[in-house]
Amino acid sequence: MYKHEEQIVHPELDKPTEVEKVLTVDALAKAIGRPLELSHAGEIGASDSGHGVFFALDTQDNTQSYAIKRFGNSQKAQREIDLLHEAANRGLKTLQTVLDKPLAVSGVKGVDVVTRRIPSLGTMNSIAWSEYYAGQPSYESEIVPVMKSIGQYIGNLHANGMHHGDMQLKNIATIPSGEFVTFDLENAYFHADKKSALQQVDFQDDCMKDITTVIESFARSG
Repeated sequence: MYKHEEQIVHPELDKPTEVEKVLTVDALAKAIGRPLELSHAGEIGASDSGHGVFFALDTQDNTQSYAIKRFGNSQKAQREIDLLHEAANRGLKTLQTVLDKPLAVSGVKGVDVVTRRIPSLGTMNSIAWSEYYAGQPSYESEIVPVMKSIGQYIGNLHANGMHHGDMQLKNIATIPSGEFVTFDLENAYFHADKKSALQQVDFQDDCMKDITTVIESFARSG
């Protein structure tokens, strides 16, 4: 999958209404054949993520829940699904898609990408970075190892041919196993196994942009 010439900008969508959420959850329940209900736990508004993200809970198995992410059009939504599949095929930790196609619901604006919700997902921007200061023991023992681990994680993405395109702390999270996972891939791409020298240079430049983006994100947080 080659690089797109321009980054994809988040679509301008209003935060989903309660009616739209209920209609979407009902449609998802029919699509996967499971009894679901709308859950407000951990909900992310459109103003926080560029998308309205909400959740559905399986009423017969409370260990199963689903994250529903809204897109302005089906092409962008399908691209995110394809990128998540490609990441998984390359052995990268990422969100697991539930449907191979975007979910379109009658009477609801936009379409949705549905993934399995990861319990205890902790995004890196939720850490109170400003409470730690360079030179303090807590900084050396708690923050430096996290920063090194994030750097190693990004390096692994690049080694597997992935450029993220929006590598901010809010798009990196830890899972219960202690591993990292990333999401919001609509600006990402994977370089092809056979590529020209120019494409290789472009990929290396974009990988450096991932690194500078996460450094800038650290700086804004602290």
